[in-house]
Amino acid sequence: MNCSRCNSTLECINDTSCWCCHMPILKSLDKQTGCMCKTCLIQALSNQYAHNKSTSDLEKKQISKLGVPNTLIEGVDFHINAQGLYTFTSWYLLRRGYCCENNCQNCPY
Repeated sequence: MNCSRCNSTLECINDTSCWCCHMPILKSLDKQTGCMCKTCLIQALSNQYAHNKSTSDLEKKQISKLGVPNTLIEGVDFHINAQGLYTFTSWYLLRRGYCCENNCQNCPY
């Protein structure tokens, strides 16, 4: 099987034990898109949640019900900035479920 974006070879087992089952769901994913490699999926997720100011209140509530992830994924939950500091993404902050009032760079609230 090949990635639907970059055409690289990937192994997809199409069940609940696949690595992608632990990734957030793409809102715009349609049934004809097909599987993506980890790099392409992380990029697509990063693009999707980059501007969460437009995320509806209902979507925010649904995402926050997922809770904070047990394992953080670079590019999805955080980025490392030029100073070597971790910066949480809007996706992670939505999963946290509230604004901490610290003026986080990617705060969706």
